[in-house]
Amino acid sequence: MFDCYRKIRRSTLSRALLPAFMTLLLSNQRVIADESLSKAIALYNAGNYPAASRALYQVAGAQPGPTATYYLALTYEKLKYHRQAMDLFDRIVKLYPDTDEARLSADYIKKMDELAAEQEKAAVEAKMSPEEKFARELKKPLSRAQWEALPNKVRFPITRERGHLMVTAKINGKYCKLAFDTGASMCGISLSDYPDVFSRAELDAAHSIPISRPHGMVMGKITEGEVSLNDLTRKVRFMCITEPRVSVIGQNFFKEYTYQVDDFYVRLTKAPYSAEENLAGFSANPKSAPVTTAAAKIPIITNALVGSGSQSTGKKTYDRYTIPFEKDHDTMLIDIEINGYKTKATFDTGCAPDGIVCHPSMVDRAGLQHANPRGNRADRVVIGSIIKMDVPVYYANGLRYPLVGPKIFARPFTVDQAERVIRFDY
Repeated sequence: MFDCYRKIRRSTLSRALLPAFMTLLLSNQRVIADESLSKAIALYNAGNYPAASRALYQVAGAQPGPTATYYLALTYEKLKYHRQAMDLFDRIVKLYPDTDEARLSADYIKKMDELAAEQEKAAVEAKMSPEEKFARELKKPLSRAQWEALPNKVRFPITRERGHLMVTAKINGKYCKLAFDTGASMCGISLSDYPDVFSRAELDAAHSIPISRPHGMVMGKITEGEVSLNDLTRKVRFMCITEPRVSVIGQNFFKEYTYQVDDFYVRLTKAPYSAEENLAGFSANPKSAPVTTAAAKIPIITNALVGSGSQSTGKKTYDRYTIPFEKDHDTMLIDIEINGYKTKATFDTGCAPDGIVCHPSMVDRAGLQHANPRGNRADRVVIGSIIKMDVPVYYANGLRYPLVGPKIFARPFTVDQAERVIRFDY
């Protein structure tokens, strides 16, 4: 009876001491693990990455928590095991989201992604030809700081000459008369009309480029000049050619503005800044950048060849005299029908005729009356809800899309860059 009592007492004592023993054991293990982690981190700090990786791998497997795994990821990065390191950083973010290690891992992942993107961009640019790099530079977007420096509103007078909307501007301090041309993505100057706007040294240093004109190919040079129209002064690129009467104010001068055009003035109102709009067409990928040696890819001055539309206005409801447009870089494209044939056309204030201008191949496609006694005619041209009958047609070999000028509408209009529409006053 006494022996039985002693056994029960020893058993009860053992159960009472077990929690204390386990606590002591776990505490010793934690001390050992902390010492192992400290030694492993010391190896990392000493730059002994192979030894640190082995030690940290053991600690991370034996001790739960993000610290050992984080240092193991850092060690893998030092050993150039990039994929394994990124996997560990990602694991820390997912398993320990509210820790300092998770925040540091997320920052590291972001940094590595940005670095990879920069390396990819540099690799692509290294393969680009000088012509491709130059073409990409032409599409360099406007920064927010540059946009903010532009005045909010500008007004300048216009006159109508030979069907063109003409303005008088200062270029490099010299007064010049130019066409206000929505069909020109770049300002252009005739060296025949204004030989002293750019110096011989500037022209000799300028980049030469071929360009398609209605009468064929010509060579031009691209340089920069300061343009002033009343309160708006900015430095923009110019296409310089020797052909007379082709000086224009192009989209690179006023594309950041919504503008109203009537019989007396052009009124500019700055449109909201859009990063996507400014980045459109600007890419490190040479496949998406215009190729300067291919004239068909350079919509630079009036009647130059243009590419296909790249941005859609989406499905919206418009009133009768509101025409949506798409943008191919800085060229405005609208939908029209010529004798029922649907096509894109360039809305071009530099287009002087009172009809449409198109490639001769449109004769067969649109069933045009060619060389009849009254000249070349289209029975019907439809633009939105606007229908024009018996419309004159003119031909130019250098065009991909027909040109439609404001004279065909014979009304003041507003180009809304934010809504991507042209509104005619009726």
